[in-house]
Amino acid sequence: MTLLREIAKEYHTTVSNLRMQRDLKWKALGYLYFYADKETYTLKEWAQAVGDLLGCEAHFDSYQQVEDSLKPFSIPIR
Repeated sequence: MTLLREIAKEYHTTVSNLRMQRDLKWKALGYLYFYADKETYTLKEWAQAVGDLLGCEAHFDSYQQVEDSLKPFSIPIR
C-alpha cells in the first residue's frame, strides 16, 4: 500500500480527494508530520507523497528532512 493510499484510507476518502480538497490536503500533510514510523516507507515514497499533495517535486536525503519540511503543517488550522 502506498503512503497516500494509507492516508486516504485513514480519512475514508480517495487519493484524488486528498490532492484536490484543500482541507483534506492540509490534514493529510499534518498527518504525515506526526506519522510515527516514518522509516516504514522509503525516502522516495515520502518524496512522492509530499510532492503529490503539494503539487511540486520533492526530494529528501533523510527522514529528518521529511519531518522538517512537514513541520509547518503540524500547526492546527482553525
